[in-house]
Amino acid sequence: MKSGKKYLILAALLGITGATALWAKKQYGKLLKNTIGFKTFLVRNLTLKNWAFDVVVNYTNTMDIDIVLVGQTYDVYLNDVYATTIVNNNKTV
Repeated sequence: MKSGKKYLILAALLGITGATALWAKKQYGKLLKNTIGFKTFLVRNLTLKNWAFDVVVNYTNTMDIDIVLVGQTYDVYLNDVYATTIVNNNKTV
Protein backbone atom coordinates (compact mmCIF):
# COMPACT_ATOMS: atom_id res chain seq x y z
CA MET A 1 0.00 0.00 0.00
CA LYS A 2 2.87 2.36 0.71
CA SER A 3 4.22 1.92 -2.82
CA GLY A 4 0.86 2.81 -4.39
CA LYS A 5 0.53 5.90 -2.20
CA LYS A 6 4.01 7.03 -3.24
CA TYR A 7 3.10 6.76 -6.94
CA LEU A 8 -0.17 8.60 -6.35
CA ILE A 9 1.64 11.52 -4.71
CA LEU A 10 4.23 11.56 -7.52
CA ALA A 11 1.48 11.59 -10.16
CA ALA A 12 -0.32 14.44 -8.36
CA LEU A 13 2.88 16.49 -8.18
CA LEU A 14 3.61 15.90 -11.87
CA GLY A 15 0.03 16.88 -12.74
CA ILE A 16 0.21 20.11 -10.77
CA THR A 17 3.62 20.96 -12.24
CA GLY A 18 2.41 20.24 -15.78
CA ALA A 19 -0.74 22.33 -15.35
CA THR A 20 1.28 25.24 -13.95
CA ALA A 21 3.75 25.03 -16.84
CA LEU A 22 0.93 25.07 -19.39
CA TRP A 23 -0.70 28.07 -17.70
CA ALA A 24 2.63 29.96 -17.61
CA LYS A 25 3.24 29.19 -21.30
CA LYS A 26 -0.23 30.51 -22.16
CA GLN A 27 0.38 33.73 -20.20
CA TYR A 28 3.77 34.19 -21.88
CA GLY A 29 2.13 33.84 -25.30
CA LYS A 30 -0.45 36.46 -24.32
CA LEU A 31 2.33 38.76 -23.07
CA LEU A 32 3.93 38.69 -26.51
CA LYS A 33 0.60 39.77 -28.06
CA ASN A 34 0.38 42.96 -25.95
CA THR A 35 0.57 46.09 -28.07
CA ILE A 36 1.48 49.71 -27.44
CA GLY A 37 0.55 52.34 -29.99
CA PHE A 38 0.11 56.09 -30.26
CA LYS A 39 -3.51 57.10 -30.68
CA THR A 40 -3.27 60.90 -30.86
CA PHE A 41 -0.76 63.69 -30.55
CA LEU A 42 -2.46 67.06 -30.06
CA VAL A 43 -0.59 70.37 -29.79
CA ARG A 44 -2.59 72.68 -27.50
CA ASN A 45 -0.27 75.70 -27.36
CA LEU A 46 2.99 76.37 -29.13
CA THR A 47 4.99 79.52 -28.47
CA LEU A 48 8.70 80.20 -28.14
CA LYS A 49 8.50 80.03 -24.33
CA ASN A 50 5.67 77.56 -23.74
CA TRP A 51 4.65 74.24 -25.24
CA ALA A 52 1.52 72.35 -24.31
CA PHE A 53 0.58 69.07 -25.93
CA ASP A 54 -1.34 65.86 -25.25
CA VAL A 55 -0.13 62.38 -26.13
CA VAL A 56 -2.60 59.49 -25.93
CA VAL A 57 -1.15 55.98 -25.94
CA ASN A 58 -3.13 52.76 -26.33
CA TYR A 59 -1.89 49.68 -24.47
CA THR A 60 -3.71 46.41 -25.06
CA ASN A 61 -3.23 43.84 -22.29
CA THR A 62 -4.33 40.35 -23.36
CA MET A 63 -3.05 38.58 -20.24
CA ASP A 64 -5.13 37.38 -17.31
CA ILE A 65 -2.78 39.38 -15.07
CA ASP A 66 -3.29 43.13 -14.51
CA ILE A 67 -0.36 45.48 -14.94
CA VAL A 68 -0.40 48.69 -12.86
CA LEU A 69 1.77 51.65 -13.82
CA VAL A 70 2.34 53.65 -10.64
CA GLY A 71 4.16 56.51 -12.36
CA GLN A 72 6.23 57.57 -15.30
CA THR A 73 9.23 59.85 -15.64
CA TYR A 74 10.33 61.30 -18.97
CA ASP A 75 13.60 63.14 -19.60
CA VAL A 76 13.20 65.67 -22.42
CA TYR A 77 16.16 66.48 -24.66
CA LEU A 78 16.24 69.16 -27.36
CA ASN A 79 19.09 68.87 -29.86
CA ASP A 80 20.80 66.33 -27.55
CA VAL A 81 20.75 68.82 -24.65
CA TYR A 82 18.78 68.01 -21.49
CA ALA A 83 15.81 70.39 -21.21
CA THR A 84 13.51 69.13 -18.44
CA THR A 85 11.89 66.15 -16.75
CA ILE A 86 8.19 65.32 -16.98
CA VAL A 87 6.65 63.25 -14.15
CA ASN A 88 3.25 61.54 -14.08
CA ASN A 89 2.32 59.97 -10.72
CA ASN A 90 -1.18 58.75 -11.63
CA LYS A 91 -1.89 55.04 -11.24
CA THR A 92 -2.91 53.39 -14.49
CA VAL A 93 -4.18 49.80 -14.74
